[in-house]
Amino acid sequence: MHDVAGNGHLEALTWLAQEAKAYVKSKDKKGRMSLSCAAKNGHLKAVKCLLQEVSINVKWKGEDGKTALDLARKGVKQRWTEEGFKAVGV
Repeated sequence: MHDVAGNGHLEALTWLAQEAKAYVKSKDKKGRMSLSCAAKNGHLKAVKCLLQEVSINVKWKGEDGKTALDLARKGVKQRWTEEGFKAVGV
């Protein structure tokens, strides 16, 4: 799930979010959920999908103490600000 979200595979992500909601909330070895992986890599549509399909706590922090928005700010593919998250309803 983390790889799907982190690589922005929207069609697969939508299916997984709808069919396997518990799995969507799983954490990786750094304590991050798939939302953080999508945000870190600048996949705004994947972030929107996860926020709309599953009630993921957007303020969740991984073991490193960073939220999805924190990771998005440092993402290498696309730089976002709070406005980017507001655009998807956060």
